[in-house]
Amino acid sequence: MSITSFPIGDSCVYYRLGETLSVGLSEQVIGAYRHLLESDGLRSLGVTDVVPAYTGVALYFEEPLQLDAVDKYVEEALKNSSVEVQEGRAFVIPVAYTGADIERVCSFADIGVRELIEIHTSVTYIVAMIGFLPHFPYLLGLDKRLHVPRLDEPRVSVPAGSLAIGGAQTGVYPEKSPGGWNVIGSCDPQLLLDIQPGDRVSFTEVTDAA
Repeated sequence: MSITSFPIGDSCVYYRLGETLSVGLSEQVIGAYRHLLESDGLRSLGVTDVVPAYTGVALYFEEPLQLDAVDKYVEEALKNSSVEVQEGRAFVIPVAYTGADIERVCSFADIGVRELIEIHTSVTYIVAMIGFLPHFPYLLGLDKRLHVPRLDEPRVSVPAGSLAIGGAQTGVYPEKSPGGWNVIGSCDPQLLLDIQPGDRVSFTEVTDAA
């Protein structure tokens, strides 16, 4: 695999495994993340956390002077190991598809609401990373027919549990917050608490959601 790295501040380094956002690259990243997370060698160098992103992994460590040692260890570990992701746990989240932007998404996609629901619930998504807010899952695998631009003006407040689409991504807001994605439904945000990178998520339609 091709690996490039660069520092983020004085106590974090990012290792990029690819350039293009995709499910395949995300699976490779998750495999690397899990491999490094279990590495005793990294802990001995002072690494305190490993965080997956869309195209790579970020490592946080205690001493900036250990950057060279961390860099060499990670690159060798990834090149000499078989980085294959084991499929994560499966979560099924009930959703009421009554979001404020569902008609907007349908208009962009030139489909009806029923077709949107069928498309969105037909996919099993991979949790590429957790970010923006604690427990916010960035989900990859969205059907290209539903790739819709973000809102021109983000909302000041998006309700907790809002299921939304932003470009090629879908995700759920775990708490009330500002947000610029297209809200297409609602669910119980408590269902997000156990979800981790590499897990799989699918959605099922219900007439009511918590």
